[in-house]
Amino acid sequence: MTLIQRLSIHHSLKGLSLGLFLSVQTLFLQEKGLSLWHLGILFGTFSVTAALLELPLGFAADRLGRIRLYALARAVGLLGIVLAIYVDQFFLLLGVMALLGASRALDSGCIEAWQSERLQETEPATVFARRLAGFHTLSALSMAAGALAGGYLTDALAPRTPASMQPTEWNLIAQATLTLLHLALIPVLFREPGRARAEMTTADRPRMQTALLLAWRLRPVRRLLGVATALGMLLFALETYWQPRLMALAPNTAYALFGWLVTGYFLAAAAGPALLATLLKRWPVTTDRQLVIILLLTSPALAMLALQTTLPGFASGYLGVMLITSMLGIPMEALIADQVPGPMRSTLYSLLSLTLQAGGVILMFGFSWLVPELGIGGFWLLLAALLLAAAIGAFLDLSSQRRAAFAGARPYTDLIRYNRR
Repeated sequence: MTLIQRLSIHHSLKGLSLGLFLSVQTLFLQEKGLSLWHLGILFGTFSVTAALLELPLGFAADRLGRIRLYALARAVGLLGIVLAIYVDQFFLLLGVMALLGASRALDSGCIEAWQSERLQETEPATVFARRLAGFHTLSALSMAAGALAGGYLTDALAPRTPASMQPTEWNLIAQATLTLLHLALIPVLFREPGRARAEMTTADRPRMQTALLLAWRLRPVRRLLGVATALGMLLFALETYWQPRLMALAPNTAYALFGWLVTGYFLAAAAGPALLATLLKRWPVTTDRQLVIILLLTSPALAMLALQTTLPGFASGYLGVMLITSMLGIPMEALIADQVPGPMRSTLYSLLSLTLQAGGVILMFGFSWLVPELGIGGFWLLLAALLLAAAIGAFLDLSSQRRAAFAGARPYTDLIRYNRR
């Protein structure tokens, strides 16, 4: 198989298994008798665990081998899924979420860094961004298919569900099956052509301090991490509370409706990168400007979603937010590929994932206590204001960088003009 075919199988399997669960992820926990406060703590535990392990495991991926770490991530994730089926107690579920957070940290950046290196070796620079957009689109479409199947799977098997099971646990069983298949195929999908990571000398392997120092010194990367923190807050707020919000707007609805909405979410996520790639062909914009513009658009989109009181309005607003936020992945990956040397990319991807998780942690500990007071809609309006402030800050920082660059170039421009006189 070619590299593109192997990566396509990877993104398809990973997307299908994730989509199966996301269609019922909050419903699954609510069926175990958990409240909104419990949901926030559980998802916060996931984020804290992933955040604490992101950088050490990203560094380990650069040193020990990205494919090894990814295989371990799939194995740990499979264990977490199986335990989640059988565990009902809140404190035991905290352990399950911590295990899934560790799987997320192990996964972070491994395949993305490996994929970027292989594509840069085999593909022309002119099509690199389009290849990334294509894989983002395929992944989103696969998650959409998994979510749609997950919604109908729960409805279809609910009458046959034993008294000791919850209907949504069928989705976890299907997810575990696909994850096991994916794990078995890893040696086939990720062959290392030409050279193996184990053959690299210690001197060639990056140090974590060097990667962190590089990220701090590169102003575009610092700005990227700020945008990622804001994005993490947004994703945490949506993933934790959109299903309870929908349940409040449309009580006693079928599981299939949630599957359709998650399917729409991933279709919007697939359309976002494709739309961005089309717009960039007509109006080329630098990656740092793309980040700022897209973040600016998320604030009014979230505010409009928060104000919806009908099911059609909520669905359209939710999909609109997803369409916009899904565009951020392309400039994020392109900026890291452009700014960060290849041997350090797994560490930088882990740092990026860390800031995404940190955004969720900040929202959980700093603001989630307001959900019972403001309601989910009011909470989202507050977050929309925070996103607007973050976007304005990123815009001012970008403007300051450009003014500094222009001021540094002016003496040479003035010298040329003087010599022409």
